[in-house]
Amino acid sequence: SELYVNPYMYLSLSEKEKEKYQEYVLKTKGEGSYHLNGSAQNVPSLNIDDETVKKLVQEANKHLGKRYVFGSSGPNTFDCSSFVCWVFTHSGVKKMPRTTAWLIYKNYCNPISPQEAKPGDIIFFHSTYKSGTPISHVGIYVGNGMMIHAGDPVQYLKVSYMQKYFYGFGRPKQ
Repeated sequence: SELYVNPYMYLSLSEKEKEKYQEYVLKTKGEGSYHLNGSAQNVPSLNIDDETVKKLVQEANKHLGKRYVFGSSGPNTFDCSSFVCWVFTHSGVKKMPRTTAWLIYKNYCNPISPQEAKPGDIIFFHSTYKSGTPISHVGIYVGNGMMIHAGDPVQYLKVSYMQKYFYGFGRPKQ
């Protein structure tokens, strides 16, 4: 079965509807057949190639070991969303002004299935803290089941470590 949830409307769902949706995401671990935004297919995505990934990783690696500070904007400390925005912007891959994990997903990405994910895509997580939005954490997928993110500190991490919080993948829009 498929569950269609338009992320722009998530916040207007009733508490019962939000609970049902979160149960579905947890049950399927993000691997079910569902669409979070049916209109996303009409928006072109960035062409993520080896050169793009190289630029992202080079910029991200400059910040390995830096401390996580909620609400910070870099470059001395980061939170998860500021790290992703910083890396995309300062690598020259995509201008992404400082925003939240939820707004990165909503405004800058096209949802893609886990099977479509490749290095350079963005990975999203839910319920890592009470953010009041469907997404509470974000990182950059680097392939082989790994991501780089602003944990504490900025580090590489196996995606499976956070599997129970997995929300989905996004490919940055052009």
